[in-house]
Amino acid sequence: MMGESFPDGKNALNDSIPPEAPLPPIWAAGTPAVLPITTLLDLFNWYRQNLCGRGIVDPRGCRVSFLDTDFVHLIKLTDKYGKEPKNRRMTIEQIKSGRVTLNPRRIQIRRAQELTWARPIIECPTLIVSNWQAMGRAIPGDADIKNFGTEAQPIYRVLICGHAGKKRWAVTIFPRERFADREIATVLWP
Repeated sequence: MMGESFPDGKNALNDSIPPEAPLPPIWAAGTPAVLPITTLLDLFNWYRQNLCGRGIVDPRGCRVSFLDTDFVHLIKLTDKYGKEPKNRRMTIEQIKSGRVTLNPRRIQIRRAQELTWARPIIECPTLIVSNWQAMGRAIPGDADIKNFGTEAQPIYRVLICGHAGKKRWAVTIFPRERFADREIATVLWP
């Protein structure tokens, strides 16, 4: 089996193995450690203790708040059909009671682990722009963008905030590799 060739003359195993392993990302100094995930309840308790009800202020002096029900969307918790639960409050109660437990196939592990990055994204973003997304709970809103990588190898995370006056609330956090000119055309800070 090893070294078996196909009719086109290619080797089955050697063609599928990359010549070198990809390099791990180079994190910027001060990047918080990712969150260890043990149980869904522990993850939720960390979220409530470290993000909900905290006075997290962006460089413009605007306070950003996190609601406990947003936890469901921030970690992309889904049901057995792959859909996000409609009733987030009930889902949080089920997490607290132990009815909903950690199932790695039903959350986005990277998003859950990177919840520790939310505070640095808000407090010292690389730049803040108007929200470019056409739909969702953040219309009107802002997009706080932070590079956790280097200039040569950027690792961007975007936190979308909805707002009413000076009050802001976190809606979602996601990775982004690059930005279109129209997405960063309206710079709000710096």
